[in-house]
Amino acid sequence: MASPSPTSSVISASPGSGRLSAVGDGAAPLVYRAIDILREEMADPPGLSELAHRVGTNHARLGRAFQTHLGMTAYDYLREQRLARARELLATTDRQVQQIADAVGFKRAGNFATAFRLRFGITPREYRRRHG
Repeated sequence: MASPSPTSSVISASPGSGRLSAVGDGAAPLVYRAIDILREEMADPPGLSELAHRVGTNHARLGRAFQTHLGMTAYDYLREQRLARARELLATTDRQVQQIADAVGFKRAGNFATAFRLRFGITPREYRRRHG
């Protein structure tokens, strides 16, 4: 099974490297598997305990692995991926903002718009006007 690129489009896992940090603790495969699950189930992700169970560890170890290898929590990573996917959908589809918010796991368009503006410095509608 090929390992996914956990840094596609949004984040650099370790500053400047574009990949998981090379800490020899054996936890990187856990992070890769967790990333796969979070990406596939972005709209309705499992809780941290369930995610950890599904990748074969406990929530404390998985949380440490994300911090060690990516410098952020699993759900910080998920938020970054949700917002990156939303940005892509805004630029490439004519779906309504609420539909995009739902597709990436935000239950309310207002919460999505706030998170998007805080991350990118622009509202989703304005982003679409400029890039859609």
